[in-house]
Amino acid sequence: MQIEIYDKPAERKLIAACRKGRATKISRERPEKGSADNTIRAGLIRALLLGTGDCTPPVRGLQIRGAWITGKLDLAGEALPVPLGLVSCTLEEDVMLRDCTLPALYMPGTHLPKLDAHRLHCNGSLHLQDGFQATGLVDLSSAEITGQLSCAGGKFLAEDKALNCIGISVGADVFLREGFTAKGEVNLLGAKIDGQLDCTGGKFLAEDKALNCNAISVGADVFLGKGFEAHGKVNLVGAKIDGQLACNGGKFLAEDMALNCIAISVGADVFLREGFEARGTIALNRAVIAGNLGLLGATLTKGLDAQGMRVRARFFWRNVNVTGDGITVDLIDAHVGTLV
Repeated sequence: MQIEIYDKPAERKLIAACRKGRATKISRERPEKGSADNTIRAGLIRALLLGTGDCTPPVRGLQIRGAWITGKLDLAGEALPVPLGLVSCTLEEDVMLRDCTLPALYMPGTHLPKLDAHRLHCNGSLHLQDGFQATGLVDLSSAEITGQLSCAGGKFLAEDKALNCIGISVGADVFLREGFTAKGEVNLLGAKIDGQLDCTGGKFLAEDKALNCNAISVGADVFLGKGFEAHGKVNLVGAKIDGQLACNGGKFLAEDMALNCIAISVGADVFLREGFEARGTIALNRAVIAGNLGLLGATLTKGLDAQGMRVRARFFWRNVNVTGDGITVDLIDAHVGTLV
């Protein structure tokens, strides 16, 4: 059996840092190409994390900054004893974390082709933020994350499905905000989020389904405003939101169905105001809203379909701007506490 010899300058630096329990800084900036001084083979990272061969797992976790990483980092099915941090690194090949268990995963500023983390078990937080970029699918379907999932400032560039979070379970907040961009669909179908879902300022560019949150369960608030932009449909059919749904200033640009909230349940207020824009229909059929529903200063092109809606407090309709040839407002069998 051939024994891999890790003798590149960056690899020797990594091994020495791990023995001292320190992070490894290869470069301050993310490398645009590989060189003798910045290249680390994925096999060494795997060996260090699993303690195979002569490698000893770093006690405080493995953290690498500014490395060019060659080969596929395949940790599928493995139980890692320490957190993994790849900061401002470039990976030539995909990262495989399917069925992997680890304490935490941090990849801010890192570029890679694809990330397969189907059924990942993360006992802390998972950060794909601050310049993180994937050219292919990032698959977090059925993953269990006890901490937060932060993709703030991340770029998800696959044009079909960009971020797959079907059936994900997150013990804290999910951030798809502050520079988050997805070219393809972001799918949170059936997700369970104990904290808030914050998409403030996020750009969802898929022309068909931009953001799919059907049957999602959120323990706090959902924010789709202040720079939020969806080119395709935003689906919240059957969603259960314990806090408020705030879309203030959000742009919902799909021309058929812009915001689909059929049978949604909201434990507080729903706000569609302060620059809110919907080019397609807003569907609130059979919605149950425990607080207020406010359309104030909103811009609508097609209208509001709210048959059978229930609003326990006030329904505000004020200073609504109508574009095009007019809109349809359907309130058949709707019940509200007070109509303002």
